[in-house]
Amino acid sequence: MPDRMTGDPRPPRAPVRSSKKPGPKQPYHDKKVLPGPSDAGPPLEWDYGDRRLQLWAAATMLVLGIALAFFKEGFDWLDNWSIWLGLVVISGLFSLLLRGHKISAGADWLNTRGGIVRTYELTEVNFDTGPYGTPVLQLKDKHGGEADAQMTFMESNRELWDLVYNGILHSLANGATMNKRAQREFPIGDRIPRTYQPLPPGGRHRRKNHHDGNPNPELG
Repeated sequence: MPDRMTGDPRPPRAPVRSSKKPGPKQPYHDKKVLPGPSDAGPPLEWDYGDRRLQLWAAATMLVLGIALAFFKEGFDWLDNWSIWLGLVVISGLFSLLLRGHKISAGADWLNTRGGIVRTYELTEVNFDTGPYGTPVLQLKDKHGGEADAQMTFMESNRELWDLVYNGILHSLANGATMNKRAQREFPIGDRIPRTYQPLPPGGRHRRKNHHDGNPNPELG
């Protein structure tokens, strides 16, 4: 497991679903990078949405609405306050639907807009379908913490996904359950040696077998 404070050594590269090349790492902002548990290390990786996208979406919806009103009513609707109110409300709701996401990860934790889990102490690893059919990763840990995020956001920062995925592997090795869709997304779960145990921050592997080396190199 990576060191809590530095993240070194970084875990092996995790597989991804998308072939899209990730962008450059976003700069650190106190208001955009979510913190971890009070007794955990600092955020090591993060990914957050761009508020400009929300404003652009709202403006686009407003312009389209005005164009539609002109097409149907000509200039007669300009003094109709109820139409103006409807246009503003619809544009605002559309903007909220595209509100910027916030995801942060430390060496052993994940925070998705306030939902925090200990990634090496997970009890459930599930997949569900989110908006527009996008896959959503849902995690629960033994402390009652829950976190979920769209996979497209999780994989936007490959280093973040590496940290989370490595924790998932260790949790699966220690008995975390998966729903059927998660089993399809994480087929390696059947090959994880049950002899592995969750590691403390900066700890070393302890194996109950007597074989030298790491029997599963995907576990960092």
